[in-house]
Amino acid sequence: TTGIPCFVPTSLNVVTIFTSATLTWDGYSESFSLRYRPVDDSEWSVITGITGNSYTLTGLSQGTYQVEVQASCNATTVSSSFEVADSNTDWYAYAAYSLDDADWQRKFIRFKMQDVTSVEAASETFPLTYAAAYARGNVWFPGENGNLYKAPLDKEARSIGSYEVVQENFLTDGSVLSMAYNPTDGRIYLLHSDNNKLYLKSFHPCLPCQMTSHRLYVNLMTLAINKDGEAYGINLDTNAALYQLNLANGATTFVGNTGVGLKYVQSLAFNHDTDELFWAQCSATDNGIYKVNPASADVTLLGNDRGVVVETC
Repeated sequence: TTGIPCFVPTSLNVVTIFTSATLTWDGYSESFSLRYRPVDDSEWSVITGITGNSYTLTGLSQGTYQVEVQASCNATTVSSSFEVADSNTDWYAYAAYSLDDADWQRKFIRFKMQDVTSVEAASETFPLTYAAAYARGNVWFPGENGNLYKAPLDKEARSIGSYEVVQENFLTDGSVLSMAYNPTDGRIYLLHSDNNKLYLKSFHPCLPCQMTSHRLYVNLMTLAINKDGEAYGINLDTNAALYQLNLANGATTFVGNTGVGLKYVQSLAFNHDTDELFWAQCSATDNGIYKVNPASADVTLLGNDRGVVVETC
C-alpha cells in the first residue's frame, strides 16, 4: 500500500509449549502471512492477514515442522524449523514435603507437564531425600541418614519399585541439594552443602565410593544436565539467576535472571529427548512448574504444582 513502509521479516524465533508454537519476528508491513508444515508433508497450511509481529500455532502434533513468514509488501521470506515434543511424557518427582495431600509426602509421584496438577503416587513411602537422578534404569537418591539408595523405574508400569541401599555412609555430613545424570560421561553429579560451603561432586553408579569434588562460589540450589553434557543451575537470590556450570572444574557463567523467587530445596531437569529445561520452583510465597530457556533464562509458567516441592527426574 502506498505510504506504508516495508521491512521484510527477519530474526524468526519459535518457542514451543507442548502442542503450541509461538512465532515472533522483526520487520514492518501492513500485514504478514505464514505457512507451516511437518517436514515429511508436502502440503503447507497457510495463514494470512497477520497484523502484528507474532502468531501462535495451536493443536500441533508431535514432530518437526518447517515455517516461513512473509510480508504482504515483499516476496522475501524468513524461515525456521521447530520441534513439537511428545506431550504424554511422564515425569517423576520426589515429594519432599506436600502442603495439601499427605498421601504424596515422602513418595515419588508422576505427572505430565501439560497438566502439572494431575499428580499420582508412583512409589511406596521412601526415605526422606531432597535430591534424585535417573540413570541406568534406576532412580538414585541419598537419604537423610547418609546412605545412597536406588530404585528401579518401570516406564511401562509407570511406577518406581522398592528401594535398596547402594552404599552406606555415602555422605554423612551436610545436605545434597540436587542431583543430575550426565549421559556423556555416565556420572551422576550433585550439589553438596557442608559447613556453609557448596561443592560440586560426582560419582559413577558402579563406584559410588569414588567421588570427584570442586568448590563452588555461587550458591546454586538446582542442577540439570542436558544430553550434550552441558550443566545449568539456579542460585539462591532474589532474582533466581541461571548459571551455566563447567562440570570439569566447577566454574560458573552467568546466563540471566529468571525474575522468579527461589527459596528452599527445589529442582531443575532436562527432557533429554527434546532438550527442554523445566524448573519445579518454590519460594516463600508461591510455587509452580516453569519452562526455562537455557540461552536467556526466560521462563514460562506452565502451572502451579499444588504446593508440592519436588525433585524432578
